[in-house]
Amino acid sequence: MNSAGDDIYITWYEDGRGGFFSSNRAGGFGGMDIYSFGMVKKTITGTAIDKNGNLLSAATIELKDIATNVDRYVTTDEMGKFTFWLILIKNLQLLE
Repeated sequence: MNSAGDDIYITWYEDGRGGFFSSNRAGGFGGMDIYSFGMVKKTITGTAIDKNGNLLSAATIELKDIATNVDRYVTTDEMGKFTFWLILIKNLQLLE
């Protein structure tokens, strides 16, 4: 997407991992062609525990993108589990 052509009418799959769009970009069959796309999503999952091994529910976990200095936060569930969904993996740092 985002070609020099006219990329319009994006429709996402229900799971958010891709979809379809129309474009008159070079290399198509002529006029507005339909293209599909997918996104590679990665996950970082874990379980938060304290120094005694106790599960930490409702704890805030911070993930920092070192290149952009942008922080992302998630909260652990009742079992201390957390998941970050990422589209691109670059230089990331999981903060304590």
